[in-house]
Amino acid sequence: MTIQVFGIPNCGTCKKALKWLSYRALGEEKKTWSDARWIEEFSKDAMLLKRPLFVKEGKAVLVGFRGSEAELKAKLP
Repeated sequence: MTIQVFGIPNCGTCKKALKWLSYRALGEEKKTWSDARWIEEFSKDAMLLKRPLFVKEGKAVLVGFRGSEAELKAKLP
């Protein structure tokens, strides 16, 4: 089955819908994927990644941008 999505590329709702569809399209087998397989899939489709992704000294320190200002400052000194 093919699904076409029409919308405005910068629309927040359209972006959420596409993100939801990209992840759901992976099927149930995604529950058994290794880290290497996830990395491979992320490299093919960046919409699968929660953004923004903050990396410090080669290590992810925060995914997304939620929380109180104190929580964010603790993770992003």
